[in-house]
Amino acid sequence: MSGICGWITTGAGTPDADETLRRMAAGPRSSGTRLKDGSAERKLGLALRAHPGEGSWLVDENLWLAVEGYPFWSDGSLSEIARAHGHAHALARAYADRGEALFDVIHGPFSFAILDGDRDRGIIAIDRFGIHPLCYASPPGKGGLVFGSTTDSVRAHPSVTATLRIQSLYNYFYFVDRIPAPDTIYEEQKKLAPGQYLLFENGRAETRTYWRMPYGEDGEAGFDQLAEELRERLGAAMTRSIAGEDPRTIGTFLSGGLDSGTVVGLLAQQIPGRPRSFTVGFNDARYDESKYASLACRHFGAGHDVFKLEPR
Repeated sequence: MSGICGWITTGAGTPDADETLRRMAAGPRSSGTRLKDGSAERKLGLALRAHPGEGSWLVDENLWLAVEGYPFWSDGSLSEIARAHGHAHALARAYADRGEALFDVIHGPFSFAILDGDRDRGIIAIDRFGIHPLCYASPPGKGGLVFGSTTDSVRAHPSVTATLRIQSLYNYFYFVDRIPAPDTIYEEQKKLAPGQYLLFENGRAETRTYWRMPYGEDGEAGFDQLAEELRERLGAAMTRSIAGEDPRTIGTFLSGGLDSGTVVGLLAQQIPGRPRSFTVGFNDARYDESKYASLACRHFGAGHDVFKLEPR
């Protein structure tokens, strides 16, 4: 389990901040867990639970930041900062220089929290596809914001109640284990939609959208041009994903379908030697697709490991 959680309040501080933060961040032990408790007035709390390399952390007096995931930066100077000191330092610089316009330069899978104690201001955000979720609550009469990667984390705060939302229960079964944003299973909590951030300022919380999927039906480009652009974009995405990585440590899951087969092919084009791929197969031929994965591996010259999943 990984994630971030915390709070910011303009009213009375959170009592027993240390214990509250530990309850919110509870989960399987991780060698990368870092916790930061409240300020002297207990008005700020922030925790990051992440494996090494999956999270970044910065506390600079009253500016606290935590980043989960693997973002990348389209600004070269921020990329340098991230490589040298971590993504939280790059986020701090982007926030100082750009404010809310920082979303123009951060990309990839991420969630983050910025707690600006000097201005009683907080920003929480998730990536454009909602890979790293964030839930939040604004307890009535408390003048604050409580947030976390899971609903369990948020409801662990003493000012947040947890009332089952009947419509969400229906939606969970109707959409086959999903509750569409902004709702959660609890009446008191919401969650950010992909491409959204929440600004907490002057005691009020407001969600804003920084990115929407651009849909265009009547473009001038023809089929061949679009096909070539797709190949270029897929190749660029692979380049970003493996940048700075040791080729010997890179592998990919391969189901044998179009998506994972394409990833293996792109990987084979960009790293020396034979890329490694991994497939889960079954002894029951009705459900086993490992033969298709093997065909893809032979085509692209990839190394291949098949793991059979059995009842035992």
